[in-house]
Amino acid sequence: MKIVIVVLAGYVVGLPAYAWTRHDLRGIHPHLWDAVGTPHPWRQAITLAYLAAGWPAIFVGLVWRLGRTRRQISSFRRRARRPD
Repeated sequence: MKIVIVVLAGYVVGLPAYAWTRHDLRGIHPHLWDAVGTPHPWRQAITLAYLAAGWPAIFVGLVWRLGRTRRQISSFRRRARRPD
């Protein structure tokens, strides 16, 4: 019974991390991915992490948020918005 509670709690606690990461990945224009790869591994990672009882989604979301790929894309986004 305790394991069921832990798994259900993981789904509840991991849902915001899952939703935010998926939203953030969807909000990036496809052309910005050209320099750094494809978003598919990140989408798969966050989905599988959430399906694995929710708790790992928090870790994957933090890795995405603090990772090099997102920083590079943010840098490209800022440069694209800056008028020359």
